[in-house]
Amino acid sequence: MKKLNKGLLKKLSLLAVAASACTIAGVSAVASGETTTGLTSDFAENVKIGDVVEVPDYYHESVKATSNIVTPNGTVISGSKFTVDEGGKYVVEYLIGNTVVHTEDCVALMGAEDMFSINALASVEGVTNYAFLPDDDNFKGVAVNVNAGASITFNREIDMTGFTKNDVFFEATVEPSEEGEADFKQMVLTLTDPEDDASYLRITMTDGNADGATPKHVVFINAAANGQSSGGYNYGKNPPYFQIKDIYGTDIVSS
Repeated sequence: MKKLNKGLLKKLSLLAVAASACTIAGVSAVASGETTTGLTSDFAENVKIGDVVEVPDYYHESVKATSNIVTPNGTVISGSKFTVDEGGKYVVEYLIGNTVVHTEDCVALMGAEDMFSINALASVEGVTNYAFLPDDDNFKGVAVNVNAGASITFNREIDMTGFTKNDVFFEATVEPSEEGEADFKQMVLTLTDPEDDASYLRITMTDGNADGATPKHVVFINAAANGQSSGGYNYGKNPPYFQIKDIYGTDIVSS
């Protein structure tokens, strides 16, 4: 094998360094002596609410562009990074002067925890399996863990345009910690007008056994809008009548 002299080794080492530099330059889109256009690094396609996103530099014909970030609500901000604080599409505009020469975008995905506000007595678990339901009755939805006094608010507007009394827009199931035993005595669902907090419909579901007389697995449902007396129809009487006394309202059988 032919030996290489030190001068040739030095040249080869320099060539290796140069090749390495060119490789890095290929990633960063700043190759010396060449007209280069491109991003200095990849831009994330999907992000989550709460993420801090770094905005990579962009070179247009070897000239570094400035950048603006257009948020999902249309607000324009500038800078080399931004915090994702809402769901939707974020668009990064790269400009030379006042001309947009390139755009990148990413979609902020909302997790279950981003849709709810909770107090310290509740937690959002996301999608889960419901152990006490049969396989052919697989309830799909967002699971939350609650303790007595827990408060959970779905903080997104529900578009009810075109809804009728026959349309189902909300479903819930309760999975107790022990099958056949109640974990709590009452659950309250409040539907609030997003433009007027004083306008609401409140539905109260109470364990019938809370009165000490009604058998287990009977639930009383009462409802009222703001300014109304809460109650429900008693269909055990003929004719049915609307009762508003204590917890009693419309009774149903629960599992």
